[in-house]
Amino acid sequence: MDKIDTLVAEVSDPIAEIDRALDPWRMDRKLREVSVDEIVSVFYEAESLGKRAWIAMAICCGVAQERAGRGDGMMEKLAKAFSYDKSRIVRLARAYRDVIKPRLEQQGSNAQFPLVERGWYETAAENAKRLGVDPLELLEDAESKSVDNPHFTQRRWRSELGLTQTKSGLIAAMKTLSEVDRSDIDRLAKSEDTKELVGKLQSLFAAGEGF
Repeated sequence: MDKIDTLVAEVSDPIAEIDRALDPWRMDRKLREVSVDEIVSVFYEAESLGKRAWIAMAICCGVAQERAGRGDGMMEKLAKAFSYDKSRIVRLARAYRDVIKPRLEQQGSNAQFPLVERGWYETAAENAKRLGVDPLELLEDAESKSVDNPHFTQRRWRSELGLTQTKSGLIAAMKTLSEVDRSDIDRLAKSEDTKELVGKLQSLFAAGEGF
């Protein structure tokens, strides 16, 4: 975690160190002081630090986009820099712009993000306009319902908001999948990086770590 380590003071507890390193307020402030190349390095390192690390990745995308400006061409360049699909970079940057950044501006260093999964934030950011509400208010609705009912799910929330996937949307998604070049899939499956990742995952399952 070399780049991330430079953002925080060292502490003795490894878990506390990771949580401190991924603190959204601290991350947002510090990333504004470094180069885009350093932001990319932080993005890569954050990716390996667990579920909550996606917020740090979103902050990286959002701050980098603010530096670079908007537009499909610029997002293509950012996607290439982050080695991620453009649609994923766009969604992460939007979650930052519409939900994460407003909360940081509202709550400052006390900002909390109790919902861990990325889907809550993306749903709020991507559907608030069509629902006629503020993205942050929509996220707060999900947070409130999750407190009242610990078993409250994203699927149920989307259903309550009237955002269940339509038949036409499902057909479109299936059509997109059917158009993926089989050779690309085979190439990915045979790559050394994929084999290494699968090996690591198998070892984790066998050891029961993190699950």
